[in-house]
Amino acid sequence: MTLKEYGDLTMKEIKKVLSQQQLNNIYLGSSIKAIRDSKEDDNEETMTKLQYMKDIQKVMEKKEKYEICHHLKVMIKILEGRIEEKRKNKEVNNK
Repeated sequence: MTLKEYGDLTMKEIKKVLSQQQLNNIYLGSSIKAIRDSKEDDNEETMTKLQYMKDIQKVMEKKEKYEICHHLKVMIKILEGRIEEKRKNKEVNNK
C-alpha cells in the first residue's frame, strides 16, 4: 500500500469524525503555521501537509480516536523522514 492510499483510507475515517468545515478550519490554521515555521528551502506544500496531519492528530487525540492517531503518526514519521532526506541531499549537492 502506498502512502497516498494509506492516507486516503485514514482520511475516510477522519471524515466520519470531523465535518468538512472543521477540516477546512484545521487546514487554514495548518497552512499559516507551516508558512510561518518553514525554512526557506522547505517545500511549503509538504510542510503544510505535515502540519495538517499533526493538527488533525491532536484533534483525534482529544476525541479519543486512537486508531486514527496511530495511522497519522505512521504517516507523519514517513513524511518527516522524506523531508529530512531531501534536506540532506540539498546539503550534499550544495557542497
